[in-house]
Amino acid sequence: MEELPPEKPGQAAEAPPEKTPKGFRSLALKLVEAYFEEHPIQRAVFEWLRKEGSGVRNGWFLFALFALMLVSVAAWGVHRIDAILADSAMSATNAIQQSKIETLTQKSQDLQRDKDELRQDRDTYKLAAQNADNALAPWKQLANNAYSDVPIQQRMDSLFQHVAALEASQPKFDVQVNELEVTNGTTITLEATREIRIKVRNTGENTASGITIVLSMPLASTNAICPGWSLGNGEMEDSATHQPIKGASIWYVVCDHRVPSQDGFPAPGFIISTNAPEPAISWEMMLQFSFGHPVINPIDTTPSRFLPAQLSVFSDNSKRQNLQFLLSY
Repeated sequence: MEELPPEKPGQAAEAPPEKTPKGFRSLALKLVEAYFEEHPIQRAVFEWLRKEGSGVRNGWFLFALFALMLVSVAAWGVHRIDAILADSAMSATNAIQQSKIETLTQKSQDLQRDKDELRQDRDTYKLAAQNADNALAPWKQLANNAYSDVPIQQRMDSLFQHVAALEASQPKFDVQVNELEVTNGTTITLEATREIRIKVRNTGENTASGITIVLSMPLASTNAICPGWSLGNGEMEDSATHQPIKGASIWYVVCDHRVPSQDGFPAPGFIISTNAPEPAISWEMMLQFSFGHPVINPIDTTPSRFLPAQLSVFSDNSKRQNLQFLLSY
C-alpha cells in the first residue's frame, strides 16, 4: 500500500471533487433550483431543514415536509411544462393566422387592382361610346328627318339600308389587260409588239359616265406609242407613303360616252416602244408599284424584264379603284 505524501503544516486537505448529477436526478435538481428561484420562502425552509434537521431526518416530520415539497415542485414543473406547451401552441397558431392574414391581404390587393383595371376599361369604353354617339349624331338627325314616319328604333337601319343600296348601285369596274382579269400583284406577259390592251366593264347597277383610266409606269413618255391617251401632269405617289415616285410617267384616257351596267369600255392601244432601253428599276420601285409581288426576286437574273405599273379607274358617280400589276417583256 503506497503512502500518501505528508500534508504541509497549515494546509487543509483537498476536498474530493463533487460528482455531477446525471439523468433524472439532474433534471430533478434543475427543476428544484428553478422552483426555488421563484419561491424564496421554500428555499429558506429547505436550507433550514438541510442544516438543522439532522435530528428529525429519520422522522415523520422530515418525510412530510419532503413529500410536501416534492409535490409542490412537481406541481410547479407540470405548470411550467403546460405553460411552455401552451406558448408553443399559441406561437404556431399565431403563425398560421398570420399566414392566413397575409394571404387574405394579397387577395384583397389583387381584387382592388382588378377593380381599378375594370374601372379604367369602363371609362375607356364609356368614352369610346360617347365619341361614337357624337359621330352618329348627324346621321341620327338625318334619319329622323328623312324617316319620320318610321318607328324611331328603325330609322337608323332604314338610313343605312338606303346608303348601302346607293353604294351597291354605283358603277364598279372589272379591269382586263390583254384579256386577262387584273388584281393586285398580277403579272402580265406582253407579246412581241409590247401592246397593252386595257378594257373596263361596269358591273354596277347604274350607268357610268365619264369613265377615266389612269396608267402610270416608270417609263419615259418618249418610249410610249399611245394615240388617244393624254400625258398627265404631276407625279405618281407611293400608295403606302404618299411620296412621289421618281421616274414615273402618267397617262390617262376619258370615255366620251355613257357606259350602261354590264357594258364595257376598251381604251385605245398603248404600246411600249421596242427601242426603249432596259428600264433601270430598283427593287424599291418594284415594291412601291407592286406591293412586293412574291414572284419577283430582287436578285433574279432571268433575261425577262419586269415593269411595274399602276392603274386607276373611276367615273363621275363611282369610287376610285387602284390596281398594281407587273408587265413582263
